[in-house]
Formats: sequence, C-alpha cells, structure tokens
Amino acid sequence: MKRNSNEYRLLTELYFRLLPYQVSLLVINAVNGIVDTLYASNVIGTSAMSAIGLFGPINIFLSAASIVLVSGSQILYGRYVTTKREKLPELFTVDLLIALGFSLLTSTVLVLAVVTGLTRLLVSQQPDLKMLNQYILV
Repeated sequence: MKRNSNEYRLLTELYFRLLPYQVSLLVINAVNGIVDTLYASNVIGTSAMSAIGLFGPINIFLSAASIVLVSGSQILYGRYVTTKREKLPELFTVDLLIALGFSLLTSTVLVLAVVTGLTRLLVSQQPDLKMLNQYILV
C-alpha cells in the first residue's frame, strides 16, 4: 500500500481514531487490578488478597483471549475496509457472537469449577478456598 494513497490515509485515520479506546482498555484493566488489590488488602484482609492472587492466572488467560479477539478483528477490519466494505457489519457481528460465546463458556466453566470443588486444585486451605470461590462467583 502506497504511503500517499487514499487507502493508507483511511487506515491511518481509523487506527488513530481507535487508539484512545485501545489505550483506555489497558488503563481500565490496570486500574481494576489496583482497586481490587488495595480494597482486598485494606478492607477485607489477607484471605481476600490470596483469592485475588490465586485468580490471577485465570485473569491473565482471559485477558490474553480477549486481546486475541480484538487484534484478530482489527486485522480483518483493516483488510476488509478497503476491499470488502459490505462485509464489515458481518465481521462485527461474528466477532461479537464469538466474544459472547467465549464469555458464556468461561462463566459456565468457572461456576462449575466452584460448584464441583475443582478450585481445590488452586488452593486447599479452607479460608482461602472459600474466599476464592466467593471471588469467582461475584
């Protein structure tokens, strides 16, 4: 794609328009982590801190999956914006449906893990296990 072409300018404009939203997604995630840990450590106690720490790997996995969805949709959007514009609403709908399906599947798996006691794989001590189960369900 040539630097001075209309396609290049259009893509550049779109990506710079989306940039604040991408940055805000990262900032919101960081602020959420800070608020969770500060609130848990200062108000609830050490069991809550351990529950948040034990949920950390699950949270990182979910964040990585969402980044894959967002990045993939951006790449496809960039390809389709110049050649197949009529396909963009379909792409957006498919991306939202995949994200909805993934979130429902993840929520179901987490609730089943709490109900069946699979969270014992993460921690076996009772006060921490109870707090982790509450953190996952809420």
